Amino acid sequence: MAIKGLNPDWFEYPKKGSNPITKIDHVKRKFLDIPYAQDSDLQKLDIYLPDEVKEKYPVIINIHGGGFSVCDKRDFHLYPTLFGWQQGFAVVSINYRLSPAVRFPEHYYDVMRALKWVSQNAKEYSLDTNNVFLWGTSAGGTLVLLAGQDDIMPLPFQYRPVNLRLAAVASFCPGLDYMDLGMRKINLEQILLRFMMSQTRKGIFGSNKPSQAQLDQINPLTYLKKGFPPLYIMHGDSDPAIPYRQAVSLYKHMQPLLPEKDLILHPLRGGVHAGAKAEFFIIENVQPVLDFFKTHII
Repeated sequence: MAIKGLNPDWFEYPKKGSNPITKIDHVKRKFLDIPYAQDSDLQKLDIYLPDEVKEKYPVIINIHGGGFSVCDKRDFHLYPTLFGWQQGFAVVSINYRLSPAVRFPEHYYDVMRALKWVSQNAKEYSLDTNNVFLWGTSAGGTLVLLAGQDDIMPLPFQYRPVNLRLAAVASFCPGLDYMDLGMRKINLEQILLRFMMSQTRKGIFGSNKPSQAQLDQINPLTYLKKGFPPLYIMHGDSDPAIPYRQAVSLYKHMQPLLPEKDLILHPLRGGVHAGAKAEFFIIENVQPVLDFFKTHII
């Protein structure tokens, strides 16, 4: 995978054919691989603090994508949040257990464990628990929608975060309907893509043909209700993996639940799935999200 046109000081390819990673050498104040739970080596998070020392920082919590089965808290998904770091936000980037080692909703439980850890350790790292912003891409976009209200899905009590104000949520190309993956064109590329999507479902659910109950459980539309934080949705309108119509469905679902100023649908014209090209990484598209966040800082 090659993403062109990005800042070489923030981005590199460790080896040919590998996923690009976000370079963090220039971040002076960072705390890496902090465990937030003990069940897996993946249950760790990184914290990046701005250079300017302050008592508290608004916080962007970044949740990577990868079909619930691949990718990492320090790969290309971290890159756009560094613009937030540059503008005075602390960034917390989390890993979570991956399929097929675990099935959904264990990924979601890990996100909630990480949020709980942040709520309990915020003071030590100068994190402002009144100004927490969720940022998630693809599978991460699904997870931030589920985590946007901590009572949104039946959740074991021990995973519930405490004393966090989720000020806003940014969801990039989220999956809602996991049977509606891949466009319905008949060509070799789309046939291969739909096979990959079927394997993704098998990893998440244990079957390429999950039950309706499983599909409902992972679909944020099952739970979203009034009281959800302000929401920014970004989605490429030519996304071959998760169709743009899913973002439109999310936007229409949320219109009765949020005032107009608190709900944005940002289509990327000609944009594909996050990570395939530079659209989700360039400042022209990232800055409106950060501006949206800034309007909701208290």
